[in-house]
Amino acid sequence: MKSKKIGLYIRVSSDKQVEEGFSLEAQKDKLIGLANYEKKDYIIYKDGGISGKNTDDRMELKRLLEDVDAGILEAVYVTKISRLARNSRDLENILHEFKKNNVTFKSIGDGIDTSLQMGEAMAKFLGIFAEMERNLIIEQTRTGAERRAREGKIYGSGPIMGYDRDYSGRKTKIVVNEEEKQIIQQIYNLYLGGHGYKAIANRLNKNGYRTKKNSLFAINTIKTILSNPLYAGYIQYGKYKDWNIKRRKGRTEDPIFVEGEHEAIIAKEDWDKVQEQMKNNPRRKLAPVGKYILAGVLCCPECGSKVVGTKSVRKNKEGKRIEHLYYTCSQFHNKGVTACHSNGVRVDLIDKIAFKKIAKDLNSEELTQNLYEYIKNNTINMDSDKGQLRRLEIRIDELEKKKQKLRQLSIKELITDKELEEDLATIAAEINQYKQSIEELNIETKIKHREELDITIDDVKSFLKNISILFNTKNENKRLKVKELVGLIVDKIEIIDKSKADMKIDLKFDDILYRSINPSFPQGETFEYKKS
Repeated sequence: MKSKKIGLYIRVSSDKQVEEGFSLEAQKDKLIGLANYEKKDYIIYKDGGISGKNTDDRMELKRLLEDVDAGILEAVYVTKISRLARNSRDLENILHEFKKNNVTFKSIGDGIDTSLQMGEAMAKFLGIFAEMERNLIIEQTRTGAERRAREGKIYGSGPIMGYDRDYSGRKTKIVVNEEEKQIIQQIYNLYLGGHGYKAIANRLNKNGYRTKKNSLFAINTIKTILSNPLYAGYIQYGKYKDWNIKRRKGRTEDPIFVEGEHEAIIAKEDWDKVQEQMKNNPRRKLAPVGKYILAGVLCCPECGSKVVGTKSVRKNKEGKRIEHLYYTCSQFHNKGVTACHSNGVRVDLIDKIAFKKIAKDLNSEELTQNLYEYIKNNTINMDSDKGQLRRLEIRIDELEKKKQKLRQLSIKELITDKELEEDLATIAAEINQYKQSIEELNIETKIKHREELDITIDDVKSFLKNISILFNTKNENKRLKVKELVGLIVDKIEIIDKSKADMKIDLKFDDILYRSINPSFPQGETFEYKKS
């Protein structure tokens, strides 16, 4: 059997975080030194310049957890527990994965070793303190930013269209970028002249102007510039609270709004006029849910971007308002003709054609056979499950017998009462771990499901037919259900020839659907069907 390795995980939040004990090199040297001392082979997992507030963006941590699950690692080492997680919930989930796969965890700077009796409890305890430390840093940063804002100083370090950062003095300040200033003033003048967000973005893009990050101007870019008081010479802070969690729902009633130290680009009177105009502009009514069913899966035939729903209202000869819904290229909708073209298609026409084609594919013999074989081939292997269950039960029996032998040794006074107590505690913990593994893997339930199930091709055919019926319905009240279903079974729709309404539809089947046929099917699996 191939020997397992040690996973050495290192992370820094930013390139500036290079103080002794936290730089990537310093962490790596310490961990490699320990692995070499223990004569263990190791794999290094390095997340550089990534915050520890959550695990979503840490690709190397994800790779480590995949290797843990695959049985490649026997232990994971870090220099400090905060390198692994600064959120107690994330830490608990990670430690749970380690424990489930019999992987021990060491934090050498904190003296944590989960192979020892109190190791896991101490790790969780320190995880709470790591989260408290992170929250304290956030609060200190917020306090510093708030103080700078109240003094009229710029805060943050991101690029600002219309300004450059001047680092020549003791403190950073912003100075006007003359070229970008012209663009900002043009945006305000166009808006006050009656142009909308999209029209402004379209004109700028066509004239070759680009944002600070060299991107095309979009609707949201224009709207953000028009609503930013920075351009009128003011600093605003605290408009939203807990943005990462609450987003726009966290809007505060009394944000800081003070005159800044920087030079204004727009006159305060003009900025006020723009705010009033934006406030009085009638908000576009959102289309009722279920109107644009294929938005999110239908692709623009020119650039391949997903489409968005738009509406066109015209009057006929009798003066009656006629409304048509369209699917329009999202790039064109947000950035204008420089990015792409409208490529609009009528919702009622394209939906009808797409639904008919989806229903036909769902009832095809090819799809039925492919899905049937996929479900059968991926159903949990009963013999393997029984074997795994048996191995765990045998190990528990062996440990129970070992407990009896230890008690006999104690009676014969071959070991002390303290040694007996310590050994029994270790064995009890190991038995509980195996019992938890049986419970977590849910092996008995899975095997029971598998033995009760006898999936036939007719079951799959009936399942697909029931889905296809919804796509043939003309009941408007069921459109919401159809939209939900599209998200579960359609990967993407490509228009091959708009004039002939020819399209290519790639289907996928979320595990929610095929687990309704077979509850023992593994979660997270997705079946894809691309018709040749």
